[in-house]
Amino acid sequence: MSQLSEHVIARLQGELAKQRLAVLAQIRAHLSAGDDPTQLALANHFSDAAGSACADVLNDTDIALLERELAHLYEIDSAIQRLNYGIGSMCTKCGSHIPVNRLLANPTACTCIDCQTRSERRSGELATHSM
Repeated sequence: MSQLSEHVIARLQGELAKQRLAVLAQIRAHLSAGDDPTQLALANHFSDAAGSACADVLNDTDIALLERELAHLYEIDSAIQRLNYGIGSMCTKCGSHIPVNRLLANPTACTCIDCQTRSERRSGELATHSM
């Protein structure tokens, strides 16, 4: 199954653990920002009707950032699980081998280069057609 050496697996696990701690710290910071006096003052600044739209945008931005951080945490946890199950170098779409250099550059990579390229092309095509 896994074509990764123990050294590479240990290196990937270390990097993923470091990324996981960093993302958890970012999530904690966002969640505790609601108690921050400067954040509360900013929210109070937008208490009038015209400012409520600005406050909504700020709230939406905070929610989007938190969702992005949670998605990254999920990617990290998934990568850790794939390594634990011995399938850390297997593409989740086609089952082919993910090159070690790709994993070292992006430890959360779950697809081979061909599947990633196809996915990005489809995303680009969908974005072009929806405009």
